Amino acid sequence: MYNIAPLLKLYQRYVSHYERASQCYFESKEKVKEFALFLEKAQMNHESSVLSLDSYLIMPVQRIPRYKLLLEEILKYTPEDAEDYEDLRRALNLISEQADQCNEATRRRENTEKLRSIQKN
Repeated sequence: MYNIAPLLKLYQRYVSHYERASQCYFESKEKVKEFALFLEKAQMNHESSVLSLDSYLIMPVQRIPRYKLLLEEILKYTPEDAEDYEDLRRALNLISEQADQCNEATRRRENTEKLRSIQKN
């Protein structure tokens, strides 16, 4: 389980930049007709999923909190003397730590953007 800890850190960067990327996506969709047409054609393609691109972009942001909730529920119904209880508890601690770090990275990114905005004015 601890082998995935470094991989979970990749989410921090994605999550902290998600708002800006999402804003860029929607602005481009509005301003660049070719991009909007491409997205529309891709959505209509039968081989494509029913989900839009922005639905896929939010998925990694939702993943860590979803894992945390899932592990909390599993742990709630797992007896403390169960063989897997300690592993579940450690997994929950790891995911909780990653969720906190993602939130902190997002806050830092937002503060940096606010500071840049203030410096421009």
